[in-house]
Amino acid sequence: MERRQTLRLKAQFRSSFSSPKMVGGEGTVEDLSHTGCRIATLVQVPQGTSLEVRLILPDDLPPLTVESCIVRWSRGHEFGAQFLDLREENRARLTRFVGTIQSSPSPS
Repeated sequence: MERRQTLRLKAQFRSSFSSPKMVGGEGTVEDLSHTGCRIATLVQVPQGTSLEVRLILPDDLPPLTVESCIVRWSRGHEFGAQFLDLREENRARLTRFVGTIQSSPSPS
């Protein structure tokens, strides 16, 4: 089993995704790292699907678009996406956002 290279942090915000091979859908990002995320959704997305993912971060800016992702695993109504291609400005924004999650106190 391949192990994740970066720590995933708990998160809760909206997202949407699309693929040339499927209509697309919406979901909730449940955890996030610099290299990927877990999305809960009503749409079943098969492992190996290539996606474009839009992360609707709670920072009042337009959605952060990850142009190229691949679904590494899928179970029921959630899947794990690895980010493959991210524009430099989006990578910087994602890094800043992940940093705010890391420095936030954990709820008790």
